[in-house]
Amino acid sequence: MDDGVSVVVIVKNDLAVSTTIDALLAERARFGAPVELIVVDSSTDARVTGLSRRYTDSTVWVPFRSEVQPSSRRSTIPQQRNLGVREAKGGIVVFIDANCVPCAGWLAYLVGPLLNDAENMAAGPALGVSAEDQIWTTRRRARSDRGREYVDDAPTINIAIKKQVFDVVGMFDESFLYGSDIDFTVRAVGKGYRIRFVNDAVVVHDWGSLSAQMRRSWRYAEARVRIYRKHPRTMKKLLGADFVTLAYPLFILMSPITIVFPYFPLVLAIPFAKNIRCQPFKTLLMNLWWGVCVLVNAGRFASGIHK
Repeated sequence: MDDGVSVVVIVKNDLAVSTTIDALLAERARFGAPVELIVVDSSTDARVTGLSRRYTDSTVWVPFRSEVQPSSRRSTIPQQRNLGVREAKGGIVVFIDANCVPCAGWLAYLVGPLLNDAENMAAGPALGVSAEDQIWTTRRRARSDRGREYVDDAPTINIAIKKQVFDVVGMFDESFLYGSDIDFTVRAVGKGYRIRFVNDAVVVHDWGSLSAQMRRSWRYAEARVRIYRKHPRTMKKLLGADFVTLAYPLFILMSPITIVFPYFPLVLAIPFAKNIRCQPFKTLLMNLWWGVCVLVNAGRFASGIHK
């Protein structure tokens, strides 16, 4: 099946994965060419592990053994991704997150550049269930290169990678708790690969409650700081696409100036106005919380708490 496609889903105690699998089976029927569906399951919830019986004939359900990594680690995400790559028989490996639903035609759009345009990697947007909640939307304004759009990195929530790329770049870095996907794609770009961004290859994801989003911010901030430490060349993004990771920590660090300059907090009126149609209060709250998470994690790295 070297010329086929392997779609990998990693899951841990998420019953919503059944919705994702059902949608992927429908996509496989639309696609028409050989598509292998692999579920790498590290669940301890019997209701999730029991789903393997429902999909015995339609998926390759791979149990992930917890002893693969030290018991002190809470996340097995990069290990599960690597296992999915090793199990994949297709020449193209596609990743999509559990609790994501691909839109009709998603798979054909996503792998099209790899099959037809000699691309090696392609990524698509992940939109929130609510059109108003764009806090975690990954649709981005990609740079245009000869009429085609590319991005500098991409998460595995919605990505296709030729398997041969792993032979050159290596596997996902298992020292990461979170962010190993961004690290991998940064390394791939460093090796000369490009990531085609396909706006029509859309998946929809439920980003959860505000508290869930705040917990995710903490994990992602730790990953972001780790990536900037590992790949200093990527820090130029702080003055561009990732300006929020520079601006809000700076605002927090400078906030004591309010004692002598009480109008200083009014600078927040600028991002408030920019997001006036996208839940401006929530956006400001999440960005300020992101700033706190970045500062704390940067301090933890500096003090040696993070390794």
